[in-house]
Formats: sequence, structure tokens, C-alpha cells
Amino acid sequence: MTKIAISKTTGACLFAMAMVASIHAATYYVSPTGSDANPGTSWVQAKQTIQAGVNLAANGDTVWVANGTYVLTGQVTVANGIAVRSVNGPSVTIVNGNGQVTSNRCFYLWTNAALDGLTVSNGYAAIYTSGGGVYAASTSSMMTNCVLTGNKASEGGGACGGILNNCMLSKNMATSGGGGASGSTLNNCTLVGNTGYGAGGARGCTLNNCTLSGNTANYSGGVYVSTLNNCLLTGNTASSGDAGGAGSSTLNNCLLTGNTASGNGGGVFGGNLNNCTLVRNTAGNGGGADYGILNNCIVYTSIP
Repeated sequence: MTKIAISKTTGACLFAMAMVASIHAATYYVSPTGSDANPGTSWVQAKQTIQAGVNLAANGDTVWVANGTYVLTGQVTVANGIAVRSVNGPSVTIVNGNGQVTSNRCFYLWTNAALDGLTVSNGYAAIYTSGGGVYAASTSSMMTNCVLTGNKASEGGGACGGILNNCMLSKNMATSGGGGASGSTLNNCTLVGNTGYGAGGARGCTLNNCTLSGNTANYSGGVYVSTLNNCLLTGNTASSGDAGGAGSSTLNNCLLTGNTASGNGGGVFGGNLNNCTLVRNTAGNGGGADYGILNNCIVYTSIP
């Protein structure tokens, strides 16, 4: 039997490293009943605003947010590696950007920053600015189990950038492109009822196992210049142009049904489709698809 020896010096170093990691990772608390004059180190001594809690934290720390509605007076900036998490999920933990009164998005996330279990609503990014609900400055920024609703921006009404896991994006708006999201990676997300001038649901995104339903844009009701894997696109509308479901995108193993374009390509216009099914889509021309490349696809009962 081969024995592996660990020197006392090596063991001491490993122990010291573990102690440093343990000491470094801290937890802070935010509650509507708290006060920003508190140290934020317990629920009894919780901060009242999310930004005050985040300001205490460093890389690797967690800020826990109690049930309630948090009305913002400015965007919450989450620095590198800080996680902001709700205690009981997005249905009872709501961040309101107060967009009808003041022009500010809800969150700005730096590298490896994370949001978990929040409803992000009513954020507003100023004209020619992206990410009304959340702007992620890094591809490693992450949103998990969040609801982004009623936010507005020029690009990415709900979110711009970052990774979204198991999120709901609804009723967000982009005056340019990507009513739901722009430049993001979305996994197991639902995008419903979002609007944009171009791409009501998502623009310039990668979407995996997502559902896009009831999104509307002048062109590309569902998505534009995106990559979709195992997604469902249903009931999306291009109200005055082409591509009811998807425009100039790559779709793999996707189902497109009941999408509508006033112009061309009720299901898709342009792009590349592999192993997809297009059924009951409607357009002025090419109810199922117009232009593009379709490989091993099924297209039927589309109008015309």
C-alpha cells in the first residue's frame, strides 16, 4: 500500500488557508424594519436599504434580504463577487426602481456579482442606456430565480449582459432592441409579454431551454440575432415587419408555433434552423419560414 505523507508544515498551511477563507466570507442583513445606522451584522441590527448592506460586503460575502418592498432612490451597485439573496424568494422580496418618478435602473452588477430570488421591477435606464432592470458589466455576473418585470431601457429592458438562470422576464420594454434581454445568456428562463422596437423577447442572446411567449416588436417579435437551443417560441408577433418568432438567428431543436408577422416569415426570417418544428405560424409571405437555411425541419399548417 502506498502511503501519502503530508508534512506538518503543509498541513498547517492548508489549515491557515481554510481559516482565512472562513474568516473572510461574511454575512450581512437587510430588512425593511432595519436602519442604515445599524451595523448590519444580524437581523436585529439589520440595515434598511440594500445598498447599505452591499457597501459593507467584500468579494465572497453574502447580503441577505428579508421579505418586503424596497423602493430605490438610485441604482444598487453590487461590487465584485458579492451575492445579494432573498430569504423567501421573489414573490415576497420586491425591488422597485421607482422608474415613474426617477430615472434609474435597479441593479448594476460587477464581475461575479450575483442576485438570487428577487423581483426586480420598475427600473428605468436613461435614453441610449442599456439594462433597465439589471445591467451586468461582466459575462460572469449572475441572476438566479429572479423575476424581472416592468423595466425599461434602450437595449435590454429587463436585463443586459450576464447569465440568467430560472428567471422570469415579463412586461419589460426596450425602445431599441431586446425588450426582455440583450447580450445575455439565459438558461431555463421564461420571457413573456415583453416589447421592443426590434426583438420583443431577446436580442443578441444565447437561450437554452427557454420559453418565449407573447412578445411583440416591430420586427422579430421573439428574438433577433440570437442562438437558441431546445426553446419554445409561441404567440410572438412582428407587428409591422418580418420574423414573428425569430429573425437572423440560429435555432437548434426548437418548436415555433402560432407566431405572426405582418411582413415575411411568421415563424422565422433568415438564419439557420436545425431539427426544428414550425407549425401554425402566419405571415404575409412565408408563414413558416422565409429565407434562411432549414436542416431536418418540419414545416406545416402555416399561412400562407
